[in-house]
Amino acid sequence: MTETLTTTATSVVPITPTKTPVVRFNIDQQCPIQCVTVYNDRAEVTRILRHHFDTEGTHELVLNGFSIFVDETSLHVSGGTGKSCTILEVSHQTRHEDTAPPSDLTSLDHLQSQLENVQIEIEAHKRELARITKQRVWLDGRSTKLMNQDGPYTANDPENIQQFLEFYHKTLLKLDDATAREEDEIKKLNDRQDALKAQITQHGAAAQANRRKTYREMTITVHIAISKIDVALEISYLIGNCSWSASYDVRGKPHKVTIGVLELTSTFTYTVVPKISLYAYLKASTVNTSDKQLLAGPVSVFMDNNFITHSSIDNVCIGDTFDLPLGTDASVKVEYKPIKKMVDTQGLISKVHHERIRHETHIINTKSTEITVFLYQQVPLSSDEKIKVKLVTPDLRQKEHGRNCTVTMNDRNNLEWKCVLQAHGEYRFPLDYTLEWPKEKRVEYKEE
Repeated sequence: MTETLTTTATSVVPITPTKTPVVRFNIDQQCPIQCVTVYNDRAEVTRILRHHFDTEGTHELVLNGFSIFVDETSLHVSGGTGKSCTILEVSHQTRHEDTAPPSDLTSLDHLQSQLENVQIEIEAHKRELARITKQRVWLDGRSTKLMNQDGPYTANDPENIQQFLEFYHKTLLKLDDATAREEDEIKKLNDRQDALKAQITQHGAAAQANRRKTYREMTITVHIAISKIDVALEISYLIGNCSWSASYDVRGKPHKVTIGVLELTSTFTYTVVPKISLYAYLKASTVNTSDKQLLAGPVSVFMDNNFITHSSIDNVCIGDTFDLPLGTDASVKVEYKPIKKMVDTQGLISKVHHERIRHETHIINTKSTEITVFLYQQVPLSSDEKIKVKLVTPDLRQKEHGRNCTVTMNDRNNLEWKCVLQAHGEYRFPLDYTLEWPKEKRVEYKEE
């Protein structure tokens, strides 16, 4: 029996791992800030990352440009909760790069070379100063020996001593000048040496900082289930060693900042005092229906996006009503008829001066909506019982005078009309009163 062994050749195909696509972003240039929350010693920054994915699969998004003061443990990413984009992993890393700019090295080497030359010059001047000191010591020794020598004096000794003293004096002057020059040069060179050492220390620290750069990066691994899709991710993190300041200069002039917007309902009325002004003044009465108290202070009044006037308000508590003037309205016309005065004398024995005075105010509403008008007319008030004032018209006993028009006498003895004028409507407000006083008396009018 013969056995046959058959060998089959099997080919091995290597499996090449698929490389994950990597997209890099600079957060300052490509991830705009959405909001910043400022605390006492740090701030929370929220940015938005938008990217278009052409293909489905796993992608890595690498973000660089983070500050070295970012708290890496606070990095948070959201937005990938849908089926089309799933956040698989978020990691952060810190890397360092050593760089040596040639310009920095050249400058540092130049400073080192200058320092070495200065130190060589200092040593040379110190040696010269030491030689001068030795010369002075030798000269002082010779002088001491000459003055202390024993034995009888000869005829030439005074002349020799005189010559030595002259030599000694001249030499000391030269040595003193040379010593002063060397000490001055050494002082200048020491100052120069200290300055160069300071520059080298400062330059060296800066160069060392420049040579070693620290980079903070964050990698977001996402899985994209659908091709041709736009994805927006929200990235937030805490950053320390930060502060904030206003982006405007408040020196010298005030700035207005919106701190709240309240929508309140107002009632609009017109006030007319024809004796003082032939204009109708619009006023807004508003109830503070908000949950906030309005503080006292100046206000600027606008109506229909037009500036009306400056005014002020007192403290307005919740539920209180406050008034704001809105200026004159030319669409409400006011006409004030001249005074009609009739004068006569009555009585047979006791003569009485009698006057009857009539006014009329005509108000026309040219607006296409109805308005409410308050009109005030002054009636004289007597301070003497012998001077009598009698109101003839209007009759205060009537509840209404015409349609939607009433009148009362207020505490200041002024007639207060309230009238609702229909669109393009009008009304004439009469005033008729009499005055009586003894003829021998003189009456003086005084307005208060």
